[in-house]
Amino acid sequence: MQTFPARPSSFAAAAFFAAAVLGLLFASTDAFAEPQSLAECIDLALRNNLAIAVADGDLVDAKAGVTGARSEFLPRVSLSGGWTHSEPEAFFDPTIGLLVQAPNESWSASANASLLVFDGFGNVARYRQATTTRSAQVERSRKSKQDVVFETERLYFDLLKKDQLRLVQDDALRLSDEQLKKTRAMKDLGASTQADVYKAEVEHSNNRLGVLRSERDLEVARAALAAYLGLDPREALEVQEEELEPNEAGDLAALADRAMIGHPNLLAARSSIESSRMSVRSAKSDRFPSVSLYGNVNYSDIYSLDTPTDENTQWSYGARLSYTLFDGLLTKSNIRRAESSFVTARRRAESQERDVLFGLRRAVLDEEVTAQSIVVAEEAVKSSEEDLRLAEERYKVGEGTILEVIDAQVNLTRAKTDRVNARYDHRLALAALRNAVGDGPTPEPRE
Repeated sequence: MQTFPARPSSFAAAAFFAAAVLGLLFASTDAFAEPQSLAECIDLALRNNLAIAVADGDLVDAKAGVTGARSEFLPRVSLSGGWTHSEPEAFFDPTIGLLVQAPNESWSASANASLLVFDGFGNVARYRQATTTRSAQVERSRKSKQDVVFETERLYFDLLKKDQLRLVQDDALRLSDEQLKKTRAMKDLGASTQADVYKAEVEHSNNRLGVLRSERDLEVARAALAAYLGLDPREALEVQEEELEPNEAGDLAALADRAMIGHPNLLAARSSIESSRMSVRSAKSDRFPSVSLYGNVNYSDIYSLDTPTDENTQWSYGARLSYTLFDGLLTKSNIRRAESSFVTARRRAESQERDVLFGLRRAVLDEEVTAQSIVVAEEAVKSSEEDLRLAEERYKVGEGTILEVIDAQVNLTRAKTDRVNARYDHRLALAALRNAVGDGPTPEPRE
């Protein structure tokens, strides 16, 4: 009888190889998807966010403006030089009895220096305008970072919430699966009907669909956070749960005082007012004469046939005064425009103050409501769990219906969902409250 080599061993080897490859892939994925803390996520967002890069670029521009305004207090010094070569001249040298050529060249150099002494204090006004503009941009940059931190916290908490909601749906599916098994068993014993089985199956299918939707929402939240952090949304980003932060809500008046003192939007608005005020002074300085000092030194040397060497050095210094008698009403126009910008800056600051106070009051109210919602949600979960226990007991002894059990399960799932939403809404409300007060990254040190 002819025998053939057994193939199960080859199949086993192939299966083992495939399992090893899949194991390495999953291992690399888990290693790559190391859970990130909130602080690590914030650090990534601050380094990769486009809005912060733009704000930092504007800050560099504002700092350069301060340097340019400071230059008006320093002297202007310039150097220049030149060398000229012309066609050589030919002449007969009797000492050697030959026709020779003499070079025809010239050199020149000059140094000039000037210093503005007075221009109606326009240079002082422009320097103060540049420094206040820089201060405003420092606060805008800080606010941009605060907004990025808050948005990172929002996406981070949303991801954690979606993960907890998925667990709630998993638990609901487990309950409906257990109830379906019990109903089928009771139907086999004649204690239940086929209609009850159908109702349990429908509820089980609905919960399966709920699990699929919760998993989809979780992946979307994961991709949203990864994209905001500047990562590939396809990466398996994982975050780790952290302890709830202590209640930071305090007296509204005390929080308002903190916001009035340190909110970056208000500080930027106040700096903009001062910058506009200095712009008015700078425009008015054009009505005054300007006085400057100057000094020059010129050196020249000519070498030619007629003048083998002719060095000449000249020094000059003095003062200049200039005054514009009529400029076509340009100064008057500039003053009016600067004054209009000053009025607009003051009104914007007043509006910004109202916006900050309104945002703060809303954040305080949201924090209070979400804190109370946690208490209410915890009580609702306990009540729903007891209601489900009683409904199941009544159904077992034939005093209740399957609909009562299903309704109790749905109510429990809804109560657990509300509890998860309340917890993370409260964490987000605390983050929004910090953002409304103006707490966050500190401004960079000034020059």
